[in-house]
Amino acid sequence: AAEPLQITAKRSPSPSFMYVAEGRRDTLLPDLSAPQGEVEVTLSAAELVAAVRSGGPPFYYFTSPVEALAPSLLERAPGWEQLAAPTDAPPSGRPWLQLWTASAGAFTQAHYDVADNYFVQCDGVKEFWLWPPAAADALHVFPDAHPRARKAQRDVVAALAAAFPADARAEATRRALFPGRSPTSALPPPYRLTLSPGQALYVPAFWFHHVVSSSPTLSLNVFAPSDTAAAAAACPRAELEADCGCSLVDGVLQQLEAGKERRGEVRQDHLE
Repeated sequence: AAEPLQITAKRSPSPSFMYVAEGRRDTLLPDLSAPQGEVEVTLSAAELVAAVRSGGPPFYYFTSPVEALAPSLLERAPGWEQLAAPTDAPPSGRPWLQLWTASAGAFTQAHYDVADNYFVQCDGVKEFWLWPPAAADALHVFPDAHPRARKAQRDVVAALAAAFPADARAEATRRALFPGRSPTSALPPPYRLTLSPGQALYVPAFWFHHVVSSSPTLSLNVFAPSDTAAAAAACPRAELEADCGCSLVDGVLQQLEAGKERRGEVRQDHLE
């Protein structure tokens, strides 16, 4: 008989989860925002499902590329690659299918991805809070040199809270990179969308999303290379600001839209 699948999930007394790439743990800035009491636990698939359904605390959270979890599972979702739209991004990567499951009440802190995200809700209900890239200052994002790069330091659940994590070196780096910008910028209200089983959502690269499991949840998504990320990689910050006299985010978006116009494929990539 085949050995049961063993899964390494996160368990925490807190419902808040924030992914940290293993390869970034030895970066220059210290990680003073690590959640207290969060541990990794190894469970069978059946044990993980039972734990997620049991309610919290403790809360459980798990995500993994499906291919890394069990390559044979991809055979049960033929055509999954077609969820992703065609892209002009360089073929440096390929789309991949990701699985997610979490306890009721668990949430992932507001963050952005550099890949386009085509998200499908399979079981349970999830709520997405979405902000455009222009909200980066108000969300007080961890700098690239921090293990939690791309994530918001601001407590978006409190929304108007003025306190930030006491990471002095991260704050000093932010002030050096963005002089004159206040970390207490007013946080704009997010777009809020609720996904039920069978519903899907497209989250463009660089859009911030804070995701809450309103019930025990199981989800799949396709991450795909992004035109926006390719445009950002091709446009150094100094050149952008010199050429257009605007911010990095605005410059990247202008470059991206110019490319779409040249192809005659301008799309309205915003939420109504």
